[in-house]
Amino acid sequence: MAKNNKAATKATHPPPPPGDSLTTDPLPTVTVNNANVAEIKSALDDIVRKYLLDQSFTPSLLHPTVHLALGYASVVLALSSVAYSLRVSFDDSKPVLWAAVVGYCVLQTALWAWKRWVEKDEVFRGKRRRMVKRIETDHLQVVTSSPLAAPGPSYAVHLALSTTSNNGKSLIHKSRVVVSRGVGEFVDDDGGVEEGEVKRWLAGVLADAGLVGVDDGLKE
Repeated sequence: MAKNNKAATKATHPPPPPGDSLTTDPLPTVTVNNANVAEIKSALDDIVRKYLLDQSFTPSLLHPTVHLALGYASVVLALSSVAYSLRVSFDDSKPVLWAAVVGYCVLQTALWAWKRWVEKDEVFRGKRRRMVKRIETDHLQVVTSSPLAAPGPSYAVHLALSTTSNNGKSLIHKSRVVVSRGVGEFVDDDGGVEEGEVKRWLAGVLADAGLVGVDDGLKE
C-alpha cells in the first residue's frame, strides 16, 4: 500500500482568519497568573488533552502505569520494612531497614529518570480508530514546551501522527509538525484562558499534520 509521509517544521503557526470568534466564545472559566509561564503551560496542556479526548482518542496507559507501579512499590517497601522493624529488635532490623532505604531511593530515582528522559514534556499519547471502508487507526503523540525567547514566551506543540490499517501492518500516513504561538494570544489581560481559541488553533495544527475524519473516531 502506498505510503504518504509528510514532515513539517514551522517556527510559528498563523492565527485563524480575523473574525468574531473570540467575542462569541464563552467567558474563560480558568484563570492563571499571567507572570507564571509554567502555570499557563499547564492550563494549555489540560485543554489539549481535553480536546483530543473529545475527538475520540484513547490515551495510552503506559506512563500512568509506570508511575503507579513505581509509586506503589515504594510505599509497599517502606511499610513492609516498618512492619518488620516493629516485630524484631532495632539491631536485628537494621539490615532490612538499610535495604529498604536503598530500594526506596532506587525506585524513586527510576521514577524521576522515567519522567526526565522517557516521558519528558509529553502531554498526550494515544490512538483512535476510524471506519473508512476499512478500520484505520490514528496514532498521536503531542509534546509541548514553553520557550522564553524574544519577543515573549510562547507555547510550542510538537506533534507526531501516523495512520495505519490491517492491525498496524500497513502504514498509510506519517507526519511531524512543530508549531508555536505566543501565550498572550491564548490568555487575556486578566489571566483568563481562551479555551475556544486554543481548540481552534489545535484543530488547524491537526489538519496540517494530515489528520482526517475528526468526528469519525470509534470509541473503544
